Amino acid sequence: MRLERRGSSSEGFCAVIRHIASDLAERLECPSDVVLEVYGKLEEVPIAPKGLPLSQSTLVFRDRRLIILVEENWRRRNVRLWRGMLAQALAEVALKPSLEVPRNASALEALAYKVVRMYEVHKFLVDRGVLDAQEEVLQAIIWRLRLLVSAGVDSLELLSSESRIAILAGVVVAWPYRQYSKEIREASNALLSIVRLEENEVSEPLDAGDTRELYKILLTAAGSQR
Repeated sequence: MRLERRGSSSEGFCAVIRHIASDLAERLECPSDVVLEVYGKLEEVPIAPKGLPLSQSTLVFRDRRLIILVEENWRRRNVRLWRGMLAQALAEVALKPSLEVPRNASALEALAYKVVRMYEVHKFLVDRGVLDAQEEVLQAIIWRLRLLVSAGVDSLELLSSESRIAILAGVVVAWPYRQYSKEIREASNALLSIVRLEENEVSEPLDAGDTRELYKILLTAAGSQR
């Protein structure tokens, strides 16, 4: 793996990323030809897809073994999250998806596939003893809890199909960390309780790593019949 400094990125930031990445790449068994390109600002990235939010911090092109980091946006995140953020990007490159998104997939189906992929990535990290993304995962669940409580939502049926999947994504992504974090376990259980889902409704495919069944459960929860 090599790191390439581009645009207005700083040597200091690149040195920190290089140090973190060298350790993670070995633990995650990343391909040796992975390239990390570090830019100072998003507008400096020549291959950035149109319509990306200005806050986008990381772009992963798995087929090209390419990870792009935007220093300006990384620095807006708590430095304690950096290792977990980089671990997720490297796992995206190292791990082949178990499910491919069909070309004719609807927007809802594509969202369900995305959540399944997020689960795969985090399970891959946990299976290799890389637990650095725990804090970010916990923050994501807490954010969903606060959102539901403030909106007075106590059932998935009160949400749109896309929102149902987005809410369940918090539980799905957090699942691999439950045995390591009491806070994550309690927060994910609280989220399930608010939307009136029993733990056993999602536990079997998540415990087994059955991504195809997980995909079906997400679409069922969203109200899709496909």
